[in-house]
Amino acid sequence: MRKNFLFMLIITLFISSLAKAEPVKENPLLKMTATELAKKSPKTKKKLFTDSMVAIIDDVRTEIEENREKVAALSKKKSHTSEERKFLAEQFEKYRVRKNNYKELLDKMIVPPSSLILAQASLESGWGKSKLTSKSNNLFGMKSFNSKEPRVRMSNGRYSAYYRKYDNMRDSVFDYVVNLSRHSAYKKLRTGIRNGESSVKLTKYLSAYCDDPSYGRELITMIKNNNFTKHDI
Repeated sequence: MRKNFLFMLIITLFISSLAKAEPVKENPLLKMTATELAKKSPKTKKKLFTDSMVAIIDDVRTEIEENREKVAALSKKKSHTSEERKFLAEQFEKYRVRKNNYKELLDKMIVPPSSLILAQASLESGWGKSKLTSKSNNLFGMKSFNSKEPRVRMSNGRYSAYYRKYDNMRDSVFDYVVNLSRHSAYKKLRTGIRNGESSVKLTKYLSAYCDDPSYGRELITMIKNNNFTKHDI
């Protein structure tokens, strides 16, 4: 009986260790590219674009919120390990905040409502089908001023410019969110987000993103016509 008990115990522990070791499967939508999207049928592209964006936005939000919680916890410590110092240095640099100014850093580590991100991504990229997005996974028209980073040159005849090139659409979303979080032109937007303003109201703070006076109205139409607010937390 004792031998049987020990045998069963060993088997149970072995199976348990295998279950713990099994890797968590990553959502394939998080690695979606414009090239993959283009292969889908016209009937499914719009839904797939929206589904991918919702998954990506949720993942980006989770990453930033977890980093924010970590910064908040570390701001209360008197000393940090080398790993913690490295993490903090990366965050201060990423958000362009002076070292040890924790309040400003925490204020900047925010994410706009999902419906606003969805509206801008859909409008700017033509639901992921624009020429720029197809070539670079650049959903938001993010320009490049650094010749050492991956980028593409786009021209419309009279005007040409360089735009950032991303490996996938998630990288584009993350870069866009960080840009809104750190650029001085979006200070009022960040205040509105912290105050819990709706995506429709937040559109008025995006005049710096596009100088077209109808831009805000186009975003509102996009939000309402596609019921994007159902994806807001």
